Amino acid sequence: MVIGIFASAFAKATHSDGYQVTIKIIGMADTTCHIAYHYGNKQYYKDTVRLDANGVTHFEGKGELPGGIYLFVFPDKSYFEFIYSGDETHFSLETGRTDPVTQMKITGSPENEVFYGNLEYVNRSQNVLGSINQWLTANQKLADSLGVDYRTGLKDSLDLMTEKATTLSKNIQESRMKVIEEHPNSFYAKVINAMRDPEIPETPVDENGVADSTFPYRYFKQHYFDGVDFSDDRILRTPVYHNKVMHYMNKLTVTHPDSLCAAANYIIGKAKANKEVFKYTVIILLNKYANSKIMGLDAVYVCLVENYYATGQAYWADSVQVFRIVDRAKTLKPLLINKKAPNLIMMDIHKKWRELYKIDAAYTVLIFWDPDCGHCKKAMPKLKRLSDRVLDEDVEFYGVCTEVEMDKWKKFIEEKGLQDWIHVADPMHQTNFRSKYDISSTPKIFLLDKDKKIKAKGIGAEQLGDILDRYLQRDKEKKEKEQESD
Repeated sequence: MVIGIFASAFAKATHSDGYQVTIKIIGMADTTCHIAYHYGNKQYYKDTVRLDANGVTHFEGKGELPGGIYLFVFPDKSYFEFIYSGDETHFSLETGRTDPVTQMKITGSPENEVFYGNLEYVNRSQNVLGSINQWLTANQKLADSLGVDYRTGLKDSLDLMTEKATTLSKNIQESRMKVIEEHPNSFYAKVINAMRDPEIPETPVDENGVADSTFPYRYFKQHYFDGVDFSDDRILRTPVYHNKVMHYMNKLTVTHPDSLCAAANYIIGKAKANKEVFKYTVIILLNKYANSKIMGLDAVYVCLVENYYATGQAYWADSVQVFRIVDRAKTLKPLLINKKAPNLIMMDIHKKWRELYKIDAAYTVLIFWDPDCGHCKKAMPKLKRLSDRVLDEDVEFYGVCTEVEMDKWKKFIEEKGLQDWIHVADPMHQTNFRSKYDISSTPKIFLLDKDKKIKAKGIGAEQLGDILDRYLQRDKEKKEKEQESD
């Protein structure tokens, strides 16, 4: 049984011969195991299989099985991998329980012979490399602690072992390159190519002999996806593609909404070479920025929704899903960082109308709160201390009570000493503030500048203090520079 939201990936045309992978585990019998597959950065069960008295089972079906890297999962959740390319539909694997890689025997699958031939060498080399690195770490600390007279001999050994580690790493890479050269049409060669980082050429220099220090980064980023075949959806059923995309977004792209949106569109543009790759890429990026903990990155979510869901390209989503996603983006868009906050005209505790846009202050702290909210009861004293601390600054606090019990509202303000704030509420439900500001829980805090543009949101009282201090300090330094220039 396929687990997870991507089960539809297996809904493909049937193949008359179907598929059959015969697996024998030496030393095991009458045992239930599982067949699973990689999909993105997760693994999903595909089938449950039963080893017979001879340790043999058949993973088979009449339909077409999508290609990728599959897993034979033992009862203790350990596993070994095998490739089902889609080209070799009937083959057998025989191995032992204790060391499946070195004990593996393959019949009828040149693809897996190549895979396991390289895997065994890489595993063996990486084990040696791990031991060398442990030795280097331990002895480097020892060398650092020794005096100069005792360090020379040990340094020679460190240099020798470092050279061995470098050579071993190089040999591992060369073994993979050999697979690509000798078996260029194999799926494993595609996986290796996708894993590879681009080799950066020598940095060019200008006519004055000055090297461009940004060249390595720019070249690496520009060629990062050169080895990925976006037209082949089998790459989704490996651990490679998801991690590749996330590394590009997290490590190679500036954490700014405009840069991230451009990067996402760049990857998705490449992913359009295959419907399933396109679908997967849009979904993982949408989910990433729908749930981002970094302030302001909801703008990337809005960007993706407008580009792919609002335009009808999200073929996998029904009309209800599309409506909800697009509606969510419409709610978030007016509340993005640097957007002018929606205006509020609400009644204060003296039954006077107070308009948000008419507050004359360099910064306005807009707080939505509820006197019965447990989190609000903890946050409001902290905000009170902050407002006292910035009393002499050009900062105003505009508190919106989200409930309508006037007596409870006024009592809370008096008990907590919050009389210096502007306090408003909407007892007649006339302003639609919950929808305008996406209020589903309290407290919810926004920091607005003098033009009522949103500078911070979705933050706690402590974060607000730090952010406000930075803005006030920046304004102070700017003013001092202006006075000096005068």
